[in-house]
Amino acid sequence: MSPRTVGLVRYGYRRLRDLADGATAETEFGRDVWRAAALGLDGTSSPRRILFGGVVQPWLRAAVQRWARFRLGAGCTFSTVEVDVRAARWLSRFRTEVHPAVTAAGLTRAVLEQYLSWLLGPGVAGTSKCNYLVCVRSFLDASHRHGWLRRRASVCQRGSASSQQQRILTLLDAGRTPRRQR
Repeated sequence: MSPRTVGLVRYGYRRLRDLADGATAETEFGRDVWRAAALGLDGTSSPRRILFGGVVQPWLRAAVQRWARFRLGAGCTFSTVEVDVRAARWLSRFRTEVHPAVTAAGLTRAVLEQYLSWLLGPGVAGTSKCNYLVCVRSFLDASHRHGWLRRRASVCQRGSASSQQQRILTLLDAGRTPRRQR
């Protein structure tokens, strides 16, 4: 068979599978692989898929999927969101290799600083490292803003934070910047 025939058969199979599954954008968002064409986006240019399977931790994968959906809805291109998810896969890989027992509550500044050092190792190109750091920061900012990762609540519930720290955390959770007291 020619490559063109194989491509046509694959396309037909995907379309039939989508029809049989009753595929919509909503069902696609529930999967671990998002196809651009199934979401109504340009599926002819690269990348055609976003893979969430490399994000091993289920709670992290759920937060990354919400963030990716938010980014697509905010007008980011499919390729931009794919890079965002690739950065999250590297964060998940770090967590699996270095801190396998850490949960969302354990994602502390010290762990993130260690991630920065780990990312400098071999395996990631120089420009990609910078992009991944920006993407992870954007993910953590959005997760905090929208409550996709509940990290700060555990600090206040333990009672280990001082009243000043609790006030700052409350303001941050409300999305306001704390002012310096004079």
